[in-house]
Amino acid sequence: MHGPVTEALQFIDLNLYSAIFLILVGFVGGLVSGFIGSGGAFVLTPGMMSLGSPVQLP
Repeated sequence: MHGPVTEALQFIDLNLYSAIFLILVGFVGGLVSGFIGSGGAFVLTPGMMSLGSPVQLP
């Protein structure tokens, strides 16, 4: 099975540090978006990009 999701999953190397970082970024994004009533993408996107997530899938 070859698709954009499979390629993205192979591109990102998830280890313990990355998984904990993703959980923390998700938690902070949820808190910020809940407190100010906006979407959490402005917090989640930089966090995911720092882990090497591709900006745009082909």
